[in-house]
Amino acid sequence: MSSSALRERFASAAAPPARIDLQPVADPTVLGSFALASGLIVFGLWFAGAFGAAGAPKTFFPFVLLFSGVGQLSAALWAYRARDAVAASLHGSWAAFWLGWGVLWILAVAGTVAVPPPGDAFPSLGMWLMYMAVITWTTAAAALAQGIGPFFAQGILGAGALIAAIALDSGTLYLRHAAGWVFVAAAAVLFYSGAATMLDNAAGKHLLPVLRWGEAQPEPIQVESGDPGVKGGSVAMATTTYAPEPRIRLQPIAPPASLGLWGFFASTMVVSTWILHWWGDTRSPTTFFEICATFGGLVQFAAGLWSFRARDYVASALLTMWGTYWMAWGVLQALGAAKVLTIPPLDQPQQAFAVWFIPLGLFTCWGALAALRENVPLVLLLGCVGSGCGFVCAGFWTGNVSLTDVGAWLFIFGAGWAWYVGAMIMLESAWGRVVLPLGVLPWMKLPLAANRPGTVLSHPVGYELGQPGVRR
Repeated sequence: MSSSALRERFASAAAPPARIDLQPVADPTVLGSFALASGLIVFGLWFAGAFGAAGAPKTFFPFVLLFSGVGQLSAALWAYRARDAVAASLHGSWAAFWLGWGVLWILAVAGTVAVPPPGDAFPSLGMWLMYMAVITWTTAAAALAQGIGPFFAQGILGAGALIAAIALDSGTLYLRHAAGWVFVAAAAVLFYSGAATMLDNAAGKHLLPVLRWGEAQPEPIQVESGDPGVKGGSVAMATTTYAPEPRIRLQPIAPPASLGLWGFFASTMVVSTWILHWWGDTRSPTTFFEICATFGGLVQFAAGLWSFRARDYVASALLTMWGTYWMAWGVLQALGAAKVLTIPPLDQPQQAFAVWFIPLGLFTCWGALAALRENVPLVLLLGCVGSGCGFVCAGFWTGNVSLTDVGAWLFIFGAGWAWYVGAMIMLESAWGRVVLPLGVLPWMKLPLAANRPGTVLSHPVGYELGQPGVRR
């Protein structure tokens, strides 16, 4: 039978309704808000001097590490399935911070590293909190698309992180106490936001003001029998083309690249600025590698794995591989801190370490070539990092500090572009339109209109009222 005859046969057949298989999920921002607020209220009260002495974290850090770190990481991973790019980026970033801070105190309890007492300068942690402020304020800009409550909570949290960074860098005790109380204020807003969202979803109507735009209470997409995550009811969609019953499986997720790129951004900035002697001394890596291993390592690796589901060919390879690099670097630094091995200074050859920048540079440069079909900022990011790998490899191989410094500068430029690319992806996802220009050229996949703020690039498959996991 010819293809034209087949088309006529199917066109004349009765068209049954399409069967739509949905996999909605509960709103993960409830868990994320509660976990983040719990860590902030304990950490903030101690930071403000309201309880405990310098060594108090030795008894409460396990709860912060697991309750806030693992809890927020779980919320971030589920936020991808809920297509909430803001929650995935915010909670994934702070999960990495809590996990790294917990590992720092594990080593302090074991006597491997020394943590400065309150009132003394602690630039390693201060640098991390500075970049956490940058990331949190970026998510706050995206959260403004959701409502004033999420924006307000994240804005306060970003302010607390910046004040804490200044206090730790300068050793100013009154700024430290002020930052602690700002953290507590952010925790209060987050507790309220989490409770309002949970009650709103559980009751099916507004019980507390959720401080989000719009008053409509979404009706869940439903099926007759009811399954976990799907309430009772039915939904059908007509089709006019084929007689066999079509099935549509919807599994939309948030773009994972933002969180992974910000893990790379923060870790690369901390290490590169230390290499250039902007701050710290030779002992500093023992107190900043922990968050590099969790944020640049574990969380970037997880974002890379989710990128497979998002069909992002560049991110799935590069975020995963760079995540494994940062985890390996963290293991190396942990062994050095424990005096199991000796890590040479930067002006001595380290060929066994330098050789790893050869494959890192190669696959990053290949990623830059692939990005020529995506956008200019991604090309610049991968081009800077790939070429930086070459200089760093040569510097560590020969012990030439000047070559290592050139590589560190290229890494800094690459890290800046990593922040920009992550921000432009998340803001476009949150607002549903271009906020930061995407830097598209005529031969690239997206239209040139992607360079104009306000342009709507896509209309995701979804339903009028939507729900977590099903985009409008």
